Amino acid sequence: MQKNGPFSILVVEDIELNKIIAIKMLEKMGYRTYSVSNGIEAIAALEAQHFDLVLMDCLMPLMDGYTATESIRKRSSRMFPIIAMTANASRGDRERCLAVGMNDYLRKPFQALQLDEVLQRWLIRGL
Repeated sequence: MQKNGPFSILVVEDIELNKIIAIKMLEKMGYRTYSVSNGIEAIAALEAQHFDLVLMDCLMPLMDGYTATESIRKRSSRMFPIIAMTANASRGDRERCLAVGMNDYLRKPFQALQLDEVLQRWLIRGL
């Protein structure tokens, strides 16, 4: 996998093991990472610093990823990619993610290659 130097990614995930796995994958690919545990912390982090992309878990305590994404989209004029990370695989989950303002969808557990493909699509190619 290639080095993706200057890109900064916010990982929003409440389960510590999932967070560690995602961060290790991202760092191995050469991304800079920062992590928080819920939607409230994600909003605060995005107000405090610049991120090129957000990996957003959908189901978290305090504020879930759906609500956080809607709030982020209302607050920010900058359109950066928000990628859903969810174990939900039922019909309509992808559509729900897109409807609240997420740009793409990764079903957990995902492999490094799947993550890399999504990141290449949204960061490197800028689609």
